[in-house]
Amino acid sequence: MVDDRKKETIPIFSFIAWSHTGKTTFLEKLIGILSDKGYRVAAVKHDGHDFSMDKEGKDTKRMTDAGAVLTGIVSGTHAALLVNEPVALPDFLQGIRDVDLILLEGYERGIWPKILLHRRELKKPPRIPLNECVAVITDDELILEPDVPVFGFEEADRFADFLLTTGWEKYLLLSKKDIQ
Repeated sequence: MVDDRKKETIPIFSFIAWSHTGKTTFLEKLIGILSDKGYRVAAVKHDGHDFSMDKEGKDTKRMTDAGAVLTGIVSGTHAALLVNEPVALPDFLQGIRDVDLILLEGYERGIWPKILLHRRELKKPPRIPLNECVAVITDDELILEPDVPVFGFEEADRFADFLLTTGWEKYLLLSKKDIQ
């Protein structure tokens, strides 16, 4: 576990794959493993559609519809802040604090280290070039760069150990100077 959560950098990794590859399922397992080890994990999902978190008729939806730029809701166990205007991903990430690492689902065009998930049964080529990957999770035989580690979909534990022991300093990190 990272001792100083007020540090200037937070390791960020993008998990890239076609739809129905198993990104969310793998990330769910990985987040559980990392959480069990005491790490605080932030997860951010890319959405290519116009998602809605509010429910018709609820107070927060009514406030949003009235024109609130930010709509928040807080309870004794959860809190959410909905930004009702476009936000660049680096700006959004800058607001994340008190976590040990950030896992992105998607964002293949981002600057962060990419982990490719590839499923043979989809019969599609890898979503990104293999030379852009710091690791690959697959059930297929891919021709990889010699130093790119490969994991199976059932190896979330081993992949967690890879993330935790490889040394985050070798990966591109989000720092205040990287996003200004």
